[in-house]
Amino acid sequence: MDQTNSSGTHILLFQYQPPSEPQASVCPQTSIQNMLDWFARLKEEGKLVYGAQLNENDPVGVRLQDGCIKDGPYIEAKEILVGFFVLKVGSKQEAVDIAKACPNFHPGFSIHVRALDMDRS
Repeated sequence: MDQTNSSGTHILLFQYQPPSEPQASVCPQTSIQNMLDWFARLKEEGKLVYGAQLNENDPVGVRLQDGCIKDGPYIEAKEILVGFFVLKVGSKQEAVDIAKACPNFHPGFSIHVRALDMDRS
């Protein structure tokens, strides 16, 4: 199937990698309000199925290392998954366009767009 035109359910994964150089500060209150407004607009348009910010006070990870399951948190993590949106849209390109419209793009911030295989859930 052509993934660029696939319609249906997509997930936006919001990831942050703190920059190595200090950046101009962004007003946290303005950033939060911009995201809340964007979230509300997508919900009103019927495109947002669900979204959440991950709890930064509960950073536990589990991974297989040297044949053993290890529990985190892992201090050496350079990239932090901070939240996600589940979207119901007409195409993957529409999901990409929504990601590009994120009001809080700044250095170190990225959004991964992936189609969800709802037939296997």
